[in-house]
Amino acid sequence: MTVVNRKHMILESLVDSLREDTLPNITTKILAKKSDITEAAIYKHYKGKKEIFQELFKFIESAIVDKIYEIRNKPISNLEKAKTLYYFMVLFVESNPGFARFLNRECLTADELDIIQSIDTLFNNVETEFGSFGFTKDHSRMLITTLEGVYTRYSRSKFTEKPSEYIDFYYDVLVNSCLLYTSPSPRDQRGSGMAATG
Repeated sequence: MTVVNRKHMILESLVDSLREDTLPNITTKILAKKSDITEAAIYKHYKGKKEIFQELFKFIESAIVDKIYEIRNKPISNLEKAKTLYYFMVLFVESNPGFARFLNRECLTADELDIIQSIDTLFNNVETEFGSFGFTKDHSRMLITTLEGVYTRYSRSKFTEKPSEYIDFYYDVLVNSCLLYTSPSPRDQRGSGMAATG
């Protein structure tokens, strides 16, 4: 097995552990057992558990950033871009349940404070992206707040309650609220943004 494949296998073991009904105390010993390798073998690829978490963050961040660039270049209205991003953020995590516990910081401790801060920054960047699509600061914050709530609810249900079952209703309520409480002048200034598609 190549080094790259072994590292990926260890990362998959972390994700598998995060999606268990009861979140275990993640240790290199647990990850080694799930990867069917010795604990010493893990340290040939990672310095420790923290570095494995960092690798998972890089994967998630890369997927989200790539999607954002893709959405920016789509020939669709700003409101459709915002919807596409919101739905991606929900369905991406639904397809990878362990990510919910990672992005809501449930599996992280004070030892991973820098990773927690990186997740905070990632959410701030996504919030800013919603703003670039014509949403006010308050409305962008509301979209991010509901996303984080969706992740926590998904985890709390032990991944049995799929966000895709209620995302349409959530998003319709959110956007209708934004359109209702956004004053005419900022919406008009957005041109192809929310006013053009309302």
